[in-house]
Amino acid sequence: SRTVRLKGQRAANLKLDVDENRKIQKQLKKANTTLAQELKECKAILAETSKSLGESISVRDSCLVAL
Repeated sequence: SRTVRLKGQRAANLKLDVDENRKIQKQLKKANTTLAQELKECKAILAETSKSLGESISVRDSCLVAL
């Protein structure tokens, strides 16, 4: 009887572990999606900033040549 109870308890604990893992996996998937979107936005901002910097350098160089 004690062995059966222990096996039942182990099975219950295992189910809790599986349920907890699924919950954590769902949270990780959501966080990963959010991070991927933020990374995409950061890359777009970086590209725009890089373009602006390139234009600024070009204007500066033109001014230096004019001097």
